[in-house]
Amino acid sequence: RLTRTKKWMNMAIAISTSSTVGGFWVAETPWFTYFWKGFGTLTAIFSIVKPFLNYDDDIKLTKEALDQYMLLDNDFHNLSISIRQTGKYDDESKKTFRTVMDKKTDVIRKFGGNPIPERYITRAFEKVKKELPETSFYIPEV
Repeated sequence: RLTRTKKWMNMAIAISTSSTVGGFWVAETPWFTYFWKGFGTLTAIFSIVKPFLNYDDDIKLTKEALDQYMLLDNDFHNLSISIRQTGKYDDESKKTFRTVMDKKTDVIRKFGGNPIPERYITRAFEKVKKELPETSFYIPEV
């Protein structure tokens, strides 16, 4: 979303700074004159505000957070496969689980929790519940 917003702002600024667009024959019509003035005002505001939005930093941080969460997901997935294959939740599995949970704690401290909006999580959770009901999982006895 941030990348898309940045792209559209850059395109608007580039178009508004082009004198070629203002030279179109349609530019002589009254409606285009008003449009071009409004568009120019909007892009001037974009030009002023853009450096303060820090889109590049936000994009980089979001990507880094997503990468870390994907690694955590992979670690949990590998653990679940191991438990399924052995059919038990032994001391080694518990140790691995604690290690992965410690990694998760570090990621949360660094990035401030889940970077994914709550509405996406809810929608995905409902979809997973439909496709994979709880009865389809092996739950070891403790």
